Amino acid sequence: MSSVDIELIKKIAIGAAQQILKVYNSEDFAVETKEDSSPLTKADRLSNDYIVKELQENYADIPIVSEENEAVDYEVRKKYTRFWLVDPLDGTKEFVKKNGEFTVNIALIEQGSPILGVIHIPVSGKTYWAQLNEGAYCEGEDGVQKLCCEEFKMSDENLSVVCSRSNLNEETKEYIAKLNNPQTLAKGSSLKFMLLAEGEAHLYPRLSPVMEWDIAAADIILREAGGRTVCVSNNQDIVYNNGQDMRIPSFIAYAKKMINP
Repeated sequence: MSSVDIELIKKIAIGAAQQILKVYNSEDFAVETKEDSSPLTKADRLSNDYIVKELQENYADIPIVSEENEAVDYEVRKKYTRFWLVDPLDGTKEFVKKNGEFTVNIALIEQGSPILGVIHIPVSGKTYWAQLNEGAYCEGEDGVQKLCCEEFKMSDENLSVVCSRSNLNEETKEYIAKLNNPQTLAKGSSLKFMLLAEGEAHLYPRLSPVMEWDIAAADIILREAGGRTVCVSNNQDIVYNNGQDMRIPSFIAYAKKMINP
């Protein structure tokens, strides 16, 4: 599939997490505000610097698009056939709240689709990963486990629906309210996807904009676990690097959805 070493990418994610934890466990916790009103910390920068350095040293021929790098002009970026898509600290709001619900996300995009993804949780030390057609896995205190989504029908009662802890809007609330007595669970960062991949939840609707780097690594992990992430506008898989601002208007992530009888 690829000459990329998934074990090396996992190590890079873990190394970035160590940079994050230096800040998380210190008093150096200043928070800035970016132009889009989202928070930025020293940990975002340290993690990004580490990831970029390691990827450039090991894969000099693959360009990098990261939330914390200077934006790449679309006229240049649209020519990329393969590139790294990185969120060095996904869930900065959760990082600032010190609730542990933040991750390091590294994905490899090829021809508009994620073909490799690694997500690491700095606080718990748990790592998730997937490669195209090779399954999805996680490693924690219990060793390595293969991930498999739970099967469900949209008409089922008591579906477990994951929602954003920091970005739950009215449209998403209305979508959830139409389900059959759903049970909701708030979670930060890409951990929402991982609950689906682990078989602990069924749906994650996000009916508000999100950036591609927020979900790319989680998308391939969920796909390889048997789930799917689709654009609300056309019910099709998300195509990455498909526009000027790398913004996804809205999506729904599903575990292994069955067709209603």
